Amino acid sequence: MPGNYSVDDLPYSMLSNKPDLQLKLLAEILGIPKSAVSGGGKPEVNAMVGTILYRHLDHIERMNVMEAIRSLPNRALQGRLITLVVDTTYVNPQWGMWSLTNEELLLDQRFHSRLDRLASKAGLTISGLGLVEILKKVKEQRKIGPELVATLVIWGAVYVNAQELEQTENEIRNRTNSQMIDSRYFAN
Repeated sequence: MPGNYSVDDLPYSMLSNKPDLQLKLLAEILGIPKSAVSGGGKPEVNAMVGTILYRHLDHIERMNVMEAIRSLPNRALQGRLITLVVDTTYVNPQWGMWSLTNEELLLDQRFHSRLDRLASKAGLTISGLGLVEILKKVKEQRKIGPELVATLVIWGAVYVNAQELEQTENEIRNRTNSQMIDSRYFAN
């Protein structure tokens, strides 16, 4: 692949140097069905590596990544990688936690952890029972008043924050345990 980067530049440890095993791991990281990468090889691995690194590359390297993606014979994979690049570069990097650097990921974790602790100290927690109670009030009152709207908004924000924190922590685990993920493919 044009450019001076490889799987070694990823924040994941890839034990295998076999493209078919790398493809499986990269597909899992990027959320691409394994069927979309079956039969692929080094060009697909390189395009997927470029997709993960894209946000952090200079203009010329980005053009090289897009060229590598567009040269893939698998049009479905090509389209998926282009969508991932556009979404995480121009729309929202959080949609692809894999595109964040380790530092960005740790900052994200710290932010969501602080919000979670603050909500917890304020007595705001996520629970199915809390939602059930809110829904009971809506049913009893047969309308949604300003207090209930505020409660729903706050509950929703706390819920979304908890989901973001969980995603971030999962990605951190993936990066620190990616050797275990990669080793699963040696058995197959």
